[in-house]
Amino acid sequence: GHKGQLWEGGHRVPGIAYWPNRIKPGVTNQPAMSMDWFPTMISLADAENAMPLELDGVDLSPVLFDNKRIENRELFWRYRGQKVARQGDWKLLMQEDEEFLFNLADDPQEQNNLLETFPERVEELQRLYAEWEAGVLDGVELKTT
Repeated sequence: GHKGQLWEGGHRVPGIAYWPNRIKPGVTNQPAMSMDWFPTMISLADAENAMPLELDGVDLSPVLFDNKRIENRELFWRYRGQKVARQGDWKLLMQEDEEFLFNLADDPQEQNNLLETFPERVEELQRLYAEWEAGVLDGVELKTT
């Protein structure tokens, strides 16, 4: 994949955090998304109670300061007709005309489509994605031109 695609090669990039004497040097392979930075900054500002919002992201402070793991979570994103549902190492990539299922722990280059091998996993990820999308669009009126 490349920029603008939801294949791993299109969006898997290193993130760098630097804070002398606070963030210890190290590497983690935990997935984090841009939506995680807002809750992290709120936490660092000790402003959790000042912002009673329901956020999609998680606070990355435990990862940055203590090298702890992020609690398992489902991740969803979409871009230009492409949709992704990720649960743990499982990733369902849905394009307009084709779907792909990968286990990123075994296949980080996304070479082996497991769609037919694990149909129950596909159905579960499709269901989770549909629930997420319905929640995002709840109350939003889409206009077509």
